[in-house]
Amino acid sequence: MKNTFFSVLLAAVFVASSFAQSTDDYKKGEFYVGYSANVFNAGNIDSSSGSKSSTFNGVNISGVYNFSKYVGVKGDFSTHHKKLIDTVVNFTIGTVPPPPPVRIEVKASVQNYLGGIQIKNNSTEGRVKPFAHALIGAARVKARASFSGSSIGDSQTGLSMAFGGGIDVRVNKRISIRLIQADYNPIRIDGETSNLFRIGAGIVF
Repeated sequence: MKNTFFSVLLAAVFVASSFAQSTDDYKKGEFYVGYSANVFNAGNIDSSSGSKSSTFNGVNISGVYNFSKYVGVKGDFSTHHKKLIDTVVNFTIGTVPPPPPVRIEVKASVQNYLGGIQIKNNSTEGRVKPFAHALIGAARVKARASFSGSSIGDSQTGLSMAFGGGIDVRVNKRISIRLIQADYNPIRIDGETSNLFRIGAGIVF
């Protein structure tokens, strides 16, 4: 699945680069790369802050081929990671002193492989370019815990979607700044839906 997605995304990026400086009245393609944060309800997993929500940091890249002035086909990939640390103290009964605290390190990641439609005014005129997109694909969630020289891990794959948009501001003919991109990013695995929210900013070529 990963190889197929990346083939489509690379093709979109190639097309975007080839047609970015079209002499027609609208831009034929674009490529985006930027910082991205993914926020979701993680229960009490982030014990260091006591918060029931957790923010994963990462990167978001996408390629778009515009087949009309306002509509384009989009391939989108994002990866977000976080390291969580907790400490567990084991108590014993009687006069035997308790063992030292056990340090547990948990690394988790969320990856989205998405494709869909983007709506945007791709005219070569104008500076501020709001856009909206609707994307669907797959998400892969991984977690690995390390403690006392051992580690255990698991990963799951499920349905993923992203509904949202943002605002681009043109700097020149080649580059725009994506001031903000915000998405509702639900992920469904084993019959349960997690409500994630993805937000980021970056550069559009």
